[in-house]
Amino acid sequence: MENPGKIKKLKPGTKRVDEFAFQVGKTEPFIDSFKAFLKASFTLLVACECLICGRPVSDANCDGGLRICETCWSEIEHKPSPVPYRIKNLEVFYYGFYEERLRDLVLAFKFGKHPGLSKVLAKFLMKVVHEHGIDYDFVTFVPATRTSRRKRGFDHMALVAREFSKVAGKEVFKLLKTARETDQLLANDRREAVRGKFVIEELIPDRIYTVLDSKTVLLIDDVLTSGNTMEECLRILKKGFPKTRFLPLVVAVKR
Repeated sequence: MENPGKIKKLKPGTKRVDEFAFQVGKTEPFIDSFKAFLKASFTLLVACECLICGRPVSDANCDGGLRICETCWSEIEHKPSPVPYRIKNLEVFYYGFYEERLRDLVLAFKFGKHPGLSKVLAKFLMKVVHEHGIDYDFVTFVPATRTSRRKRGFDHMALVAREFSKVAGKEVFKLLKTARETDQLLANDRREAVRGKFVIEELIPDRIYTVLDSKTVLLIDDVLTSGNTMEECLRILKKGFPKTRFLPLVVAVKR
């Protein structure tokens, strides 16, 4: 089956990566994230304080480097939103609003260099799936830019996708990559700022196109703000995979 969406073909002699490299958590290298995990483990040995509020955390809650106190946990763990969030032409499934402790959790994960929190976010996304009885076949994610990966030491949504895959028992594929950074000069027009930011991963094996044909794929991200990033990702994915249904799913919605 030919690649839809005019996907770039490899030049003769170009080495093709192992097709399973697109299944996050199997053969794709996570060198940067491994370094971040080592740093988080060292921090855990030095002190055991809540990553959200800074209060002392019991030894039981320190297991796995999650380090969330009971008070914060009681505030962030709840029943997911019973109805999807509607913005623009999108209907997005989400766990909660980007406020208070849930916002602090996301920030601690992304900018506090605590990759272990990816397990918590994956758990919340799974609760959304169960709440709505979402029927799906595979998972993909909104990728971070090269600059963001360099600053954080990992692609945050790739980590969440990997943890989600473990819990859900579903394969996760890296279908998108960033072609450029967000255009800060167009910050007032967020739609134009992300236009052309994402492209289909050009080294996707042909068999993946066949596998995804007529399937439903979850597109996961951490926070939905204006909806422009999610809208752009869906636009690109639908061009590359016209027969695949994509469902947007996020941890939090900013209102």
